[in-house]
Amino acid sequence: LKEDEDDDNNDDEVVMMMAGGENADPQQVAEEENHVNNNLKPSSSSALSKLTSSQPKSSTTTNNNHTSAATATTTKKTLQITILTGPHAPQTIQLQPKHTQPCLIGRSKGKKFLRNGISLSKDQEVSTTHGKFSMEEVVSTTTLLDDDENDHDSSGSNDTGGGGGGVVQNKFYYTDVGSTNGSTVGEARLEPNVRVEIEEGMVLRIGNSTLKIEFG
Repeated sequence: LKEDEDDDNNDDEVVMMMAGGENADPQQVAEEENHVNNNLKPSSSSALSKLTSSQPKSSTTTNNNHTSAATATTTKKTLQITILTGPHAPQTIQLQPKHTQPCLIGRSKGKKFLRNGISLSKDQEVSTTHGKFSMEEVVSTTTLLDDDENDHDSSGSNDTGGGGGGVVQNKFYYTDVGSTNGSTVGEARLEPNVRVEIEEGMVLRIGNSTLKIEFG
């Protein structure tokens, strides 16, 4: 408070000096006082403008480049073989052929047939190695390309990504490896050493055995 009073006294002294001392005209003193006050106190709008301009401006950077990560999923991992007719019916066997390791089917009692294949040892019409089940991985990808009109939107953003995705599909096949009595799907006799893609519920006949194939 004391400092404010001293400032007011100093202002009064400045006004008195500018107006000609203690003998100055009161009206002239009042005019000079208004003049001093106007010079000392800036307008509220001017002060607000200075305050606004003095504050740092925040900047926001928006990355409008969109990139869709490719996703990969795997389907159909196993085969479920159901023996419907024949000396080994009824029986269900699950096979898991790999890309480099097919599953064999035949009359043999070897380890490859017993552990990861099908042994039809009681069916005399089946060859020792009659056929094989194989698997192949197929990757299907989808790429969406933006039109030139969509490269730049109304806000000036640059969209370069598009979308991308991938699905790893396990496709299974059966191949008759040159058996004596052949293999049949439906009414069609399969050509030897020509693989046939397996479909859900496909019925395969070899020797006296009928097999239904499903995906697991």
